[in-house]
Amino acid sequence: MMISTRQLFLATLLLLAVVLAVGTGCGTATHPAEPISADDVLAPLPLATALDRDGAFSEVMTASAWITPYRGGTVTLDFFTIVVPPFAVHANTLITIERDDPRLATVELGPDGMHFDRPVTLRIDLDRFAQYMADQDLVASDLTIAVYDEDLCRWVALETFVGDRDDVAFVNPFTTPSPVPMGALDDDDGGEVVWALTPHFSRYALSD
Repeated sequence: MMISTRQLFLATLLLLAVVLAVGTGCGTATHPAEPISADDVLAPLPLATALDRDGAFSEVMTASAWITPYRGGTVTLDFFTIVVPPFAVHANTLITIERDDPRLATVELGPDGMHFDRPVTLRIDLDRFAQYMADQDLVASDLTIAVYDEDLCRWVALETFVGDRDDVAFVNPFTTPSPVPMGALDDDDGGEVVWALTPHFSRYALSD
C-alpha cells in the first residue's frame, strides 16, 4: 500500500506529539494529556513565502495597533486580521500580531494571554492559500482555525465559519450557535475568509 507524503507527515507529527508529551510532561493531574489518533492531529498549513534577491525572507512578520474601549478596531498582518468589538477592552490597548514561523500559517497574538470582555474575531484571508487548496482539493469549509493548547501540547480546533472578506467584521458574541456579522470592514473587494471567535489571546493557526 502506497503511503502519501501527507500521511507520512501526519504520522510524524503524531509520533512527535507522543514524544513531547512523555518528555515534557504535557498535562497535569487535573488536566491530563489525552490520547489522540492520527485523524485528530491538526497541523498548520504551509505558507508560500516571499524571498528577496539574496534569498532572505522579505515579509513583514509583526503588526500592531492601539485599540480603544469605545470604538474597538482591527489589526491586520498579511493573511490574518483581529477584529476587536467596542467594549472588549477596559483601556487603550496595544494589540500585536506576530508571525512566529515564515513557513507556516501560524501567529502569536499579544498581549500574551489577554482576556477580553467581549469575544474578538480572528479572520484569515484565504487568497494566500489558494494554490495549496487547489493542490489538495480543499474548499474553505475543510479548513479550521486552531489554538495551541499548552496543556495538551497540540492544536485544538475552534468553531470556524466561512464568509466573505467584506462581511466579516464586528461580530455579535451573544448570538449562538452561529454568530452574525455586524457591519463590514473597508476592503477594496470581497474574498473568501474563515473566521472564529475567541475570548483570549494565544497562538493560532490555519489547519485542514
